[in-house]
Amino acid sequence: MTHTLRLPSWKPRNKVLASNGKYLDQNVKEIENEIEKWKKDWDECGVTLMCDSWTGPMRNLVINFLVYSGGTMYFMKSVDATDKIQDHQYLLKEIKAVVMKVGYHNVVQIVTDNGSNYKKACEILTDQFPHMAWQLCLAHTINLMLKDIGKWPEHEASIQSAQKICSWLYNLNSLHSMMRQAIGGELVKWNATRFGTNYMFLESMFKKKDQFMAWLISPEFRNTRFFKTEMGRQKS
Repeated sequence: MTHTLRLPSWKPRNKVLASNGKYLDQNVKEIENEIEKWKKDWDECGVTLMCDSWTGPMRNLVINFLVYSGGTMYFMKSVDATDKIQDHQYLLKEIKAVVMKVGYHNVVQIVTDNGSNYKKACEILTDQFPHMAWQLCLAHTINLMLKDIGKWPEHEASIQSAQKICSWLYNLNSLHSMMRQAIGGELVKWNATRFGTNYMFLESMFKKKDQFMAWLISPEFRNTRFFKTEMGRQKS
């Protein structure tokens, strides 16, 4: 089980905001104290360093670093890599800097996605520090496997149809609200970079197919403007 650090002075976000930053300095100091106490276990438990590249809504590129040890994980830092070329040399420099900050003798494992740039950077790093192991992220691997499976002809048409249906249902607030009320809950929304969500959306629709079909043929739906759209007529 993984735990996160929660401090004695922790307060709900709305209370912290209402206090206009009153607790900020106190929380920062307590976090630093808790991390220092946690670091004492690193020699015994070892450290897993995790890093992942992430593209934000404004197309800014960020590399996040997290540290896991003894059942506890915390966010260590972010690196703004928007104007950088993320080749293996750049990644090696950034990862090694964090390794040295944590203490290379404490790091026993590095977990990244299985991109060729990360793979080459970590191969060089583990050559330099033979006691470290590189482990690719299992979730990322499964995600890429599902991406390839989704290209099979017997899957591709269903997935493309599911994506269109999902976009239609979730891009219009009033239609989404009608659907949620009619089927008694939500469907798993498709995500363009999380290929497993294609199958999760299809599964959630299959589980509620009776309610969904009943809604599409109901007078409540057919008397709306949504029924008159091309997508509405196709799915009804």
